Amino acid sequence: MNSILYLVFPYILFLILLRTYAYKNPRFSSLSTNSDKNISEDLNKLYKINEELVTNEREDEDDDEDDQDELQNTDFEDIAHKSLESAEEEATVDLENAEIENLLDEELYKKD
Repeated sequence: MNSILYLVFPYILFLILLRTYAYKNPRFSSLSTNSDKNISEDLNKLYKINEELVTNEREDEDDDEDDQDELQNTDFEDIAHKSLESAEEEATVDLENAEIENLLDEELYKKD
């Protein structure tokens, strides 16, 4: 009896699977291939994207070369002077902010 079940059950299961047509079910749409797609259109899009990336890369390299040329043409003293001026401005702003905070703290302690 068991040997008959071992033979019949897989056959019945196979018939059931053939009748379900799971590959046509919308849930399994990724399994089906779309023959409507045109490969040449996809290749053209890919080519355009590639060309865009190449031109952007060339522009970036040109910008980098321009920046390096500017750094080579400028004097080190000018760069140092500008950085010192910006640091002095930042220090002045920080000092003013600290003085304002101290004044506000004093005002708060006076009111308490």
